[in-house]
This record gives sequence, structure tokens and C-alpha cells, in this order.
Amino acid sequence: MSSERYRAAAVAGGAVGVLGAVLPWVAAAGFELDVHSVYALVACAAVVTVAVGEWSRRSQFAVGVLAAVTTGLALEAITDFASDGPPPGAHVATSSPGVGAYLALAGGALALAGVALARYTA
Repeated sequence: MSSERYRAAAVAGGAVGVLGAVLPWVAAAGFELDVHSVYALVACAAVVTVAVGEWSRRSQFAVGVLAAVTTGLALEAITDFASDGPPPGAHVATSSPGVGAYLALAGGALALAGVALARYTA
């Protein structure tokens, strides 16, 4: 029964990651599309799709890899912003990469935690 809770955590993490990846597109009309957001969106959607299906060892591994990719892309977006400043398509000067990157990071971390707990707890 506890494995189902961890599965639900992985699905919730993927859903939060999808929200975080889509948020820059719907929040600011002047934002250019970022390749990292597209990859994070695809990876998070795949996390939700795989986690909703059969919850086997293979699917847990796939969800873990996809969640790690999402987390890495979100971290890269946050560190790129910290070093380079706002993206060139932003019409207003911002002082942070936006809540979308942080939501994608939190979603990926939640999905990773769900998989890790499902795999390594008795």
C-alpha cells in the first residue's frame, strides 16, 4: 500500500513539473520559447504517463530517469539565469528566473523522491 503513495507522489511531481514548464508561456506574452522548457515539459508529461501505467521496476526506473532529466533542466535554467540574466526575449527586466523554473525543480525532486522511496523502502 505504501508503494501506491510513492507512486502518487511521482505522479504529483510530474504534474507540478508540467505546470512549471508551461508557466513561462502563459505568464508573460513577451517571453521567447525556451528549449529547456520544452524538454522539461516533455519529460514531465512522460513521468506522469509512465507513472500512471503499470508500476513495475522498469517503469520506476524510467520515471526516475525522466525526473532526473527534469530536475537537471530546471537547475540548468536557474543557473543560466543567475549567470547571464534574463533571457533575450524578456521585455521586462526580471531579477529571478521565475516561478516556473522553481516549480519544475520541485516537481522533478518530488517525482525522484517518490521513485526512490518506492524502490528502497520495504
